[in-house]
Amino acid sequence: MQKEEHGGTADRQANQEEQFQVQFHLAQDLEYVYRDVFNVYAGRADVVIELGNLHRSMPGHATIANRIVVSISNAYVLVQTLQQALQAAQEQLQQRLQHPDTLHPPLTTQPSAHTVGGRRTMGSLR
Repeated sequence: MQKEEHGGTADRQANQEEQFQVQFHLAQDLEYVYRDVFNVYAGRADVVIELGNLHRSMPGHATIANRIVVSISNAYVLVQTLQQALQAAQEQLQQRLQHPDTLHPPLTTQPSAHTVGGRRTMGSLR
């Protein structure tokens, strides 16, 4: 990769935007999984998110099934993206409730593409 030093601020911003344009390919057999609980650990350099399910036969017990590690900066992007997606879904739902007789497309939000380059809290996804 060549590095050019003669570009101005606008050139650098355009180059940065080019670097973040990613085309995602999804496998046809991509599996959707549902999780009931999560743990979040924030450290000095990264954030660990654990996702799991409650045991139906043993109340009060859960099993962690996935562990995701992201940088601190990408954790902030994740939070912001999640807030935007939830806000868009809420706005669509409010439109449906205000105009119940109008035909509406299914409730969906467009996926946001972000490239992924402790305190413990526990929450529920219910």
